Amino acid sequence: YADLIIGTSQSRIFPEQNYVAEIYQKVPWGFEVSGGIRYLKFTTGTTIYTACVSNYFSNYWLMFRVFFNPRTDNTVSDASFVQNSSQTYFVRMRRYISDADHFVGIRMGYGESPDDRRLLSKTPSLVKLTTWQIGAELQLRAFGRYFIKGDVNYANQEVRTDVIRQRLTMGLQLKTNF
Repeated sequence: YADLIIGTSQSRIFPEQNYVAEIYQKVPWGFEVSGGIRYLKFTTGTTIYTACVSNYFSNYWLMFRVFFNPRTDNTVSDASFVQNSSQTYFVRMRRYISDADHFVGIRMGYGESPDDRRLLSKTPSLVKLTTWQIGAELQLRAFGRYFIKGDVNYANQEVRTDVIRQRLTMGLQLKTNF
């Protein structure tokens, strides 16, 4: 199966244009693999490649996803193509308690991105900024067709080599099936 998405927005916090194409394929031993491309246009456009592998085994679901954003400009002459690019990795695991609607899970992510200010200023030394996050989630039936989902996440984001932002977020949702 495939995901094909076309989106537009006039808001400054969302991309003006958003295109997604990803193909999923079942492979032996219960694995599923996917690969795709995403294009986001704010003032300028960026292309992101993604790949994923996941597996259901017993009452567990395990997923690994990578995002790769290549830099096409070589404004830093001594930096390699990979150094100029951004990579992000995510791992998720869920344990299903009684059925597909009842689960507990954890997720972790790590990413590196070149410091765009140094790319623009053509500084010879390229610095990578890193972000990592960890989170947990729980979803249970509340009553009837309603579910309660709660999650907590912690992120450590390097916005400059001398500035790190730490963020703790918590959420609570009431969801329903129609």
